[in-house]
Amino acid sequence: MPFRSRITSKGQVTVPIEVRRRLGLRQGDQVEFRDHAGETIITKAAQAENPFEKYRGILAGKVKHPFDSRKWQAELRDED
Repeated sequence: MPFRSRITSKGQVTVPIEVRRRLGLRQGDQVEFRDHAGETIITKAAQAENPFEKYRGILAGKVKHPFDSRKWQAELRDED
């Protein structure tokens, strides 16, 4: 079943609720438009993984506050 939406003067389109549900789209999600055999396909864009996410919280409980970077660097030198 086709769904229709109107394009605004800014080039914006409201994605019909049925399509959002089918694609699992939520506010802030990104979509991709792809050409396929003369038609344009809309899909939910893959989330780019943050390469630093795996380090989140790694220093929790290990860093004393206030943090003294000079002391920390000296401690690192002493470990070698």
